[in-house]
Amino acid sequence: DNNNNNNNTSTSTMSAKQLRKLRELEVRKVQESIKALGASVDEEDDDDDDEGSEDDDAPVPVRKSVFAKLNSSSGGSSSSSSAPSTPRKEQSQEVDPTAQQGAPQKRPRGPRKKAKKGAAATDDVAANAGQQQQTKSKGGKDKDKSNSKKAASKRKGGTAGEANDDNNKANDNDEEAEEEEDEIDEDDLLLEQSMQEVRNEFEGGEDPLADTNDQKTTSNRPLALRRAHFSYEHERRQAIGGGAAAAVLAAATGGNGPTMRRMIQARGGVQGRTAHHRRLYLVTPTSEEPWPKPHDCISMGLSTRSEEVSFDIRDTPESVKSLEQLQDCILAQDPNQLQNFLQKQPFCVDGLLTLADYHRGQGSHEQVFQLCRRAVYALECNFHSSFSPFVETGGRNNSRRPRVKIQINDDDAWPGWSWFRAFWMYIHALAGQGMQRTALECCRLLLACSLPRDPIYMLPLFDYLCLRSRQYALLLSTAKHLPGEYGLAPEVESTAIQPWLDLAVPNVAYSVALATYLTVANELDLTTLNEVSIDHILHGLTGLNSSFDDELSPSARAHALLIRAMLIFPLALRPLLDEANVAIYGAPPRKSPSKTTWGDLLAQPPFADAVSFRHEEHGVAHGRLAMLYAKRCGPLWRADNVHLWLHACASRITSLFASSAFASELGAARKQWSEGPLCIAEALSKDYASMPVEEGQLPNAIEKSVQARLHPPRNFGSMMGLGRLARMDPYGGAPAPTASIHTPAILLFFQLLMPWVELDRTGTVVQALRWKDVGKGMKQAISGTLRFLSCLAQDAVTLTREGWDWLLAAME
Repeated sequence: DNNNNNNNTSTSTMSAKQLRKLRELEVRKVQESIKALGASVDEEDDDDDDEGSEDDDAPVPVRKSVFAKLNSSSGGSSSSSSAPSTPRKEQSQEVDPTAQQGAPQKRPRGPRKKAKKGAAATDDVAANAGQQQQTKSKGGKDKDKSNSKKAASKRKGGTAGEANDDNNKANDNDEEAEEEEDEIDEDDLLLEQSMQEVRNEFEGGEDPLADTNDQKTTSNRPLALRRAHFSYEHERRQAIGGGAAAAVLAAATGGNGPTMRRMIQARGGVQGRTAHHRRLYLVTPTSEEPWPKPHDCISMGLSTRSEEVSFDIRDTPESVKSLEQLQDCILAQDPNQLQNFLQKQPFCVDGLLTLADYHRGQGSHEQVFQLCRRAVYALECNFHSSFSPFVETGGRNNSRRPRVKIQINDDDAWPGWSWFRAFWMYIHALAGQGMQRTALECCRLLLACSLPRDPIYMLPLFDYLCLRSRQYALLLSTAKHLPGEYGLAPEVESTAIQPWLDLAVPNVAYSVALATYLTVANELDLTTLNEVSIDHILHGLTGLNSSFDDELSPSARAHALLIRAMLIFPLALRPLLDEANVAIYGAPPRKSPSKTTWGDLLAQPPFADAVSFRHEEHGVAHGRLAMLYAKRCGPLWRADNVHLWLHACASRITSLFASSAFASELGAARKQWSEGPLCIAEALSKDYASMPVEEGQLPNAIEKSVQARLHPPRNFGSMMGLGRLARMDPYGGAPAPTASIHTPAILLFFQLLMPWVELDRTGTVVQALRWKDVGKGMKQAISGTLRFLSCLAQDAVTLTREGWDWLLAAME
């Protein structure tokens, strides 16, 4: 067992190319064993022909297919010979030569060889094996011949008839064994056909069994998606291990779903209800999950609002009815009642996501993953037939994209927000399970669906997943070619600023520099900082510099990219140092070329004016992106060598600003960038400007959608006869928020105790309450109370005086 585990672990770390070589090696070993067994059988047959007798005690090996042999050998089985069958009775009498001539010729009983395509047979055993492969197609003719020869041998009588009976029994046994072999060969043939169909699904005839190293990603298709990368089971096998044959099947089938044996089963009760599983690529249920196709889920249809091919998410009558039942269930605020509802409606997307959100608060991450997986399955089953991430569409070269674009609707009750919410939670659940590569592919899918908008903030997550999954080449290619190839570049073409993502958003700028550093981390040389000139730093800001890729070494290129990121996004450095646990006023790294502390470096330009310097149009969005990037990717910058490299580049740029000639040139480039147009401007202005900076917090659009779809306005005031006492805002009748999320925790706690207080989760509608506001309020309350008491006292005196006057008048 230990040997099997070691073999499985060693084969799992191999690439697909090495697995093919291993498979060929195992096939050769099987062929050699077949030759050896066939040669031994031939020697026994020759001895029988010469001596007129044979020893039937020799075991007859059971035949196996090459693929079954590969499975047994890759699983750690060291036995190269097959199990012996029951020995036959000894025949001591001699066989009549005349009868032997009329009897059918014996076939070798060794396992049949499965010849490789293009290889010629070089011996008699291979030729006999090739003849045996055609036995099933010629079974009728062989049977007639054997029956006629059997009748002739009976007429001759004597020992010849008995010998023919034994020979015919042996031939019948051989035919039964060959039929069993043909059944196994049919399974292998279906397996090869299915693998070929998977290969044909890839554009350009790409082989899914080929080496899928993403370091060789094509630069002109940054959003080209592959089916195998959506399989989290395939990534899990690569991480924790699996046999060679299992890895080949995982690469061929996508790894998510059932094995090929399940795919060739005869259609039955369960198989007929799960035929649609073969078309799935995001979530493929296993053989233990015979999920039917849901019909009460939100649907997808073609959109008619644009000329290009796009899709829209719509509610169906069944989904509306299910949503109304879910709203009544959520109103009870009982998780057990929600679970009972999901037992009756197992594919209600909003219900699954609500329960997943509850389990996430409880820390049950595995339950969250399974619920999100089922929700994504329900959505995938209702994809439009034209929705395909593996087919590109578009009329021009600079606007081609996968055929998955979704028309964004700003309505809070739009069902598409539930669609995006399911994928958002599924991606974060995959990342929490350690499946960063699969999460990255799903993230790219959502980018292709929503660009040029990004309402669920996939681009700030994209660079993080690239770094975690070590897809550095993919990150560099996407940052450089995505805006230009997919029509996201600014419309103004006269500017010298290149349409690159690392010049538009700070998270990509720092991640591109870090990815370039990690590719050459073993060969990084800090002395190459002197090779970085002003032209190299301003590459892309004031035009293209041909010597950037030709003359600079890889380590010098990493230095230039980081210095450029610090030049245009200096505000991102300080929070990044805080999250990386760097002592600002401590000693600098020992091997740094500069002995200046971080506190002194941050007090010099360009970091001294980091708060005041920002892009004129997208400065707020850049600030939020920088804060989120620091909290999400800060741990990636904590390594000692990364800290050393960061300190060396920061000291280099401050030394350049110390020179008046270099400072003026760098300052002019910064000013030109701050006033110029940037790529993905629509996402920067509409989405990232109000983005939450807390890790794991739902996007604003999804928060509003959850409130609108699951918590519709219920006018309790009108039902209780209070009329205008129920405060409603003009947006859909929802209660107007009265408490800000930025209020101190203690004050917010006492505020939320009041039943009429509504929390503003966005932090932008209601002004936060501060402690000084509490002091002012108490002062106003005390002064108001004193004023009231004084007025009451004056009224009492007046009433008393008037009362006495009235009393005296009455007595008189």
